[in-house]
Amino acid sequence: MTTDQLDDPVSCSALAGSLRRHAAALRAAVREVEAASQAAADGWPGRVSVQHRRTAGDLATRAWELAGAMDRAGLALATHAADLAQVRTDRAGLVANPALGDEERAERERSIDTRAARRAVELEVLLAGVTAEIGAGQPRA
Repeated sequence: MTTDQLDDPVSCSALAGSLRRHAAALRAAVREVEAASQAAADGWPGRVSVQHRRTAGDLATRAWELAGAMDRAGLALATHAADLAQVRTDRAGLVANPALGDEERAERERSIDTRAARRAVELEVLLAGVTAEIGAGQPRA
């Protein structure tokens, strides 16, 4: 996602929804794989069967973790989209309020800018953590 897209609440919201839908689809696929693995294991004794179940179990665990990471990223993006929309509304309110003095307007603008910057950094940190988690194959505690 580009910086321009991270500044656009509609793009963030669309990506958030896409991530959450793909996470749900991944969970559904994992359930199917788990059921198929269990069905194959029934009546299939031996070392190959055990290895198959272990491998399938390991892959399923990793896929569940990935779906969780996708959900966390989607939720963070959805929250960020809502924050961006609020920042835009707040900025529009400043423009639409001619009764504000210059100092008060400047203070409110600084407050809005600070809040927006803090939220952007929080999102980047969260997404970097999720990306590292996915790349490292390590679940978040």
